[in-house]
Order: sequence, then C-alpha cells, then structure tokens
Amino acid sequence: MDKRIKTLKSVANTMNFMSILLITLPVLFDSNETIAGKISITITVTISACLIFFATYFILKKAIVGRGK
Repeated sequence: MDKRIKTLKSVANTMNFMSILLITLPVLFDSNETIAGKISITITVTISACLIFFATYFILKKAIVGRGK
C-alpha cells in the first residue's frame, strides 16, 4: 500500500474516533437525557460518522491513486 494512502487511512481513523468521542461523551454524561435517548444518539452518531469517513476515505483514495498515474 502506498505511504500516502496509509497516512490517509490513519488520519481518517483518528478523526473518526475523535469525532465519535467528542459527540457522544457530552450526551452520555447528560443527566437530563434518558438511557434510551443516550443509546439511540450514540448508535446514530457512530454509524453516521463511520459512513461519512468511509466515503471521504474512498473518494480521497481514488484521487490519490488517480493522481499518481
């Protein structure tokens, strides 16, 4: 695998992990939110963040590989 793609993959994974934590932690520590609300928000954020970063990684990977030809 190309070094640029490995770097892109590690940056995307790090940003994905940070975004999930930064969005879900305040919700999890909110005492006014119900348990069901916390669970649904956490699941929704996790799935959507993964999908967004997968799409971004796929597009940028194609751009990097296409540029190198």
